Amino acid sequence: MSSSRSSRSSRESETRSMRSRLMARRTRPQGDRNPLNIFPLSLFTLIVVIAAPATAQAQRVGLYVGSRALKVVRYDLQVRVQHPLARTTLTQEFENPTTRASEAYFYYRVPAAATLDDLALWVNGVRRPARVLERQKAREVYQGIVNQKRDPALVERLRGNLFRIRIFPVPAKRRTRVQLSFVQPLKRHADGSYRLRLQKAPVDVLRLSLALYGAGALRSARLRGHPGRLQRHGSGYRLPALARARRFAEDIVLDYQVREQASLAQASELDGRGHRYVVAELPRRAKGALPRLGLLIDRSASMTKHLPVAKRVAHTLLASLPDGAEVSLHPFDLLPRSKGQSARLSRVDDARRGELRQAVAALTAGRGSAFFPVFEAARRAGAKHLVLITDGATAGHQAELEQLVRETYDHRGDRRSVAVSVVLLDRQAATADPLRDLCRVSGGKLLVIDDAATVAQLGPLRQLALHSSTPAPRAVGGELELLRVDSDHLLVAARVPASASKLEVRLAGQTLQLPLGHRLADQEGAPRQQARPPNATAPGPRALWAAARIDRLYQQIRLFGETEALRRQIVALSRRHRVASEYTAFLVTEKDADYQRRTSGRVWQRKVKRLDDGTPSFHSTPEPHEWALLALGVLFIALASRRHRRGLVSRAG
Repeated sequence: MSSSRSSRSSRESETRSMRSRLMARRTRPQGDRNPLNIFPLSLFTLIVVIAAPATAQAQRVGLYVGSRALKVVRYDLQVRVQHPLARTTLTQEFENPTTRASEAYFYYRVPAAATLDDLALWVNGVRRPARVLERQKAREVYQGIVNQKRDPALVERLRGNLFRIRIFPVPAKRRTRVQLSFVQPLKRHADGSYRLRLQKAPVDVLRLSLALYGAGALRSARLRGHPGRLQRHGSGYRLPALARARRFAEDIVLDYQVREQASLAQASELDGRGHRYVVAELPRRAKGALPRLGLLIDRSASMTKHLPVAKRVAHTLLASLPDGAEVSLHPFDLLPRSKGQSARLSRVDDARRGELRQAVAALTAGRGSAFFPVFEAARRAGAKHLVLITDGATAGHQAELEQLVRETYDHRGDRRSVAVSVVLLDRQAATADPLRDLCRVSGGKLLVIDDAATVAQLGPLRQLALHSSTPAPRAVGGELELLRVDSDHLLVAARVPASASKLEVRLAGQTLQLPLGHRLADQEGAPRQQARPPNATAPGPRALWAAARIDRLYQQIRLFGETEALRRQIVALSRRHRVASEYTAFLVTEKDADYQRRTSGRVWQRKVKRLDDGTPSFHSTPEPHEWALLALGVLFIALASRRHRRGLVSRAG
């Protein structure tokens, strides 16, 4: 009897404790009773589990199944240098030691200035080249093939110069071979030499072959970090692949010099569609030219407390200008307030500096500010570098400054082209972003000076006074893109008709003639020296021209927002010229018919507007049925959770 009483009392106490727990749960705050509150922890766990391996993999190149790196059994590098371009073809083979086929992720980081222009995957022992598709379509086609257990590969650009290749399936106990190619321009150093660096990789099976050619005779070449020796081959050099694979334990560096230091059309390529693509070095004629400075000083009411600092900045800039430079002064509020000789562009000497100092010292605050009129006045005066000293502007000036950015962008390379630098006296200015964009678009600089003590650091201001903007070259009868700016040279890529015998480039107020295969001459009739014609089949110029054009379209998107027209231009350029972009992807399939699969028609959109945002994010536009499925899933979980709680209450009762 005593035992039955004790068991009954224990059951009653357990029932009371359950009821008390249920009552406590009912009396919790409303936020804690939401059945969806179970999801943040589980979702966070899912994100960590999925994202952690990807983050770890992105730091190291190689082929990964999950978080496991597959063994590299082949690593072939074929490098062809057609001065001043280098094309690298990498062939890697991986072995899957596991007992089942899996999806693998291959990460590879190309050099900073390189353009990925080819991909291939071996399927059933046959090399299958990739095609370039719109990114969202490529993803959907890839996933559809994966569901059928067949062999696709997808290449996507993740961030900057990091690429990811998704391969499925990687067969169990078998090998997978991947090949990719990229082209890069080589940088010219101060001593006239060029350098190609191959970053080391943790492999023991490196086989390297190299060929080096130039439009002019090569003077010397040296290879470091590899036991092989360069051999003369005609007018160039060759490095035959060694019979035995080597360990890739240190960077391999190729340095070479050319005899011809003049600018030549060193690399050329025909596309079979009536166009020739040329990569050439041009002299940066603007180097050493004296500045033509327009000094714009904001004297609006908000500048009252900043005027002493603004005057010190102006005095420092005037003192830093060399004799012979030209300068004009343009103080402004709602209208330009320059008077007499100070508004005219004239040469600097001691007397001129004294006049301008007196004009700056006499400035007082006015009312309001308007930027367009003073910019027009400085342009009409003939200034080519405008230095704006301001505390920024109110949010009401946002539209005006954005329009000024657009106008400056549209007039790059023509007679109205100017460089704009800004000395910002208020770090918290509401219009700092459009002012920064204005500097970036025009090739100017942005300096932030908070107080008079900072003005004592004269280095940046002196550099600003002597700053010479990069000239924007333009092609006559062709399309030209700027690839790189060196200290005394510009590297450009141009597209001209295949029948063209020369390329005319307007640069810094002069017209340069670039006869294809000849030394550069100007219109004044400088003597020309016949040079060896460029190789008409050298790969690279076409891809570099297309990549530079795509980068220019990206800049428009960052400045002015994404439009359907810009997105379509990028996709068309990427597909036509087989270069990577953020809106497209390389796709390899087993059958050609797979490229024609029907897809949802969604597009890959950009979510960034700022020009200095280097890590833009992308998203695919969701379909209405996907939102409906998500809502039904949330509703189902909420109903299931409610039913579960009711069951607990009924059992407790």
